[in-house]
Amino acid sequence: MNSRYSRGQWWLITLGVVSLGFAICMAYTTRIFQMSSALGHMRELAAGEAVVTDHGSMKVLSLQQSTSSQNPFKKLPDGAVSIVATMEAEVYDDEGAMCYLRLVDDSGRLWSYDGSVGDAVCPTDVTDKPAVFSFTYTVPQSAVEHLAGVAVPDGLGAGIILRPPAS
Repeated sequence: MNSRYSRGQWWLITLGVVSLGFAICMAYTTRIFQMSSALGHMRELAAGEAVVTDHGSMKVLSLQQSTSSQNPFKKLPDGAVSIVATMEAEVYDDEGAMCYLRLVDDSGRLWSYDGSVGDAVCPTDVTDKPAVFSFTYTVPQSAVEHLAGVAVPDGLGAGIILRPPAS
């Protein structure tokens, strides 16, 4: 047999091709499972329901749209709106800060907050009673009708989606 490759080289080439095909199939299957639910990595709570942990509790009181920025030093870009998320939180111990809150839409896109409204801030110390505070988010106008709620990290790399109460 006059071949360019030896028998051992053919086995290595075959193994490489089969491994590559397997990797492509696994990546495709994983993507299909991820797309089956855009929010599949997040647990969704009922409207108005609070997330309660050993460290504290938090819930969304309202999501309101504004066409002007809540920050006087920041102008909204064209096609963007400001969303004010009013939240209620109670902290039971010193490890209870859940203040990294992101706005999420029904396709899984996330927006970080721009800042707080007024003097009330997300509580990081133990509270006697629930504290009410508001965060602002800048989102595209086209995303407003698709907003799902506020995502609270759960410490496991995923999150919990808090929804505002039905109005």
